[in-house]
Amino acid sequence: MIIDIKLKDLKKPAEVSHIGKKHSIKECVYEFYNIVTGEILKYGQTSFNKSKMWIDRIYRQAGNIKGWEGGVLQGAAGADMYKHCAENWPDLRKDDVGIRIHDMFGKSKQECETKENELVKEYEKIHGHAPAGNIAKTNSYGPTDEAKTIYDGLFE
Repeated sequence: MIIDIKLKDLKKPAEVSHIGKKHSIKECVYEFYNIVTGEILKYGQTSFNKSKMWIDRIYRQAGNIKGWEGGVLQGAAGADMYKHCAENWPDLRKDDVGIRIHDMFGKSKQECETKENELVKEYEKIHGHAPAGNIAKTNSYGPTDEAKTIYDGLFE
């Protein structure tokens, strides 16, 4: 199942979570896109969320796009989306943004990450680069070289 949300139809960021709950979305791959130009802003995935809010990661990212009554969400969670928008689309407002959610019911975190990586690679084939909001390849299995170097440095 694919769910398409237009942020212009919502009054509060929390409504994103209400939609996730309505459709029982726990594992998914999602894309933020500009509804005016069709440009993909970023791909993402979420699975096995311990939060009390449904599709919490999507809610936090959507809540950090300018244009919400009362301003963007406060706190560090989702602030990367605010930064990406400020750097790449300074005039973008929530009414210009849609979220396409691909339900991955019952899929593992690794399967969700694989699907996200496939979407990024497909975008790269067409455009020659990843979407501006995807600055790093998704891969949480095993430490990255950078993380391993930092970790090893703690115990020298």
